[in-house]
Amino acid sequence: MSTSSSDDPFAQVRSRFAPRWEPRVRCGEGWAPLLVELDRAIAAVSPATEYIHIKEKHAQLIVLVSPPANAEVRELIDAAAAKAQSTCENCGAAGVPHEKFGWVHVLCPRCAARDGYSPK
Repeated sequence: MSTSSSDDPFAQVRSRFAPRWEPRVRCGEGWAPLLVELDRAIAAVSPATEYIHIKEKHAQLIVLVSPPANAEVRELIDAAAAKAQSTCENCGAAGVPHEKFGWVHVLCPRCAARDGYSPK
């Protein structure tokens, strides 16, 4: 079953994964605009760069690329990760780290309350 890009907010990003890596983005759709913006910026400065891993871990955006990021690509990734620290992973609204049973995610107050998370 294929997913059209209109159904998949990460379609553009998934299309630039390195061939041997599963094109899986492991974070909430609230970070999709950040990742699409990052992807466009990376493609502009380093078209050969491909993703090998994109995920959320401990409320942080992790992006690994191949070939290893040069300084310009690293700055772009770091800037996106910094924006993610204040963006709800679920809906994209302003957020802060919240915790539940040891799991930490950046969430807005509405998503945190809905899912039973408390501010960290």
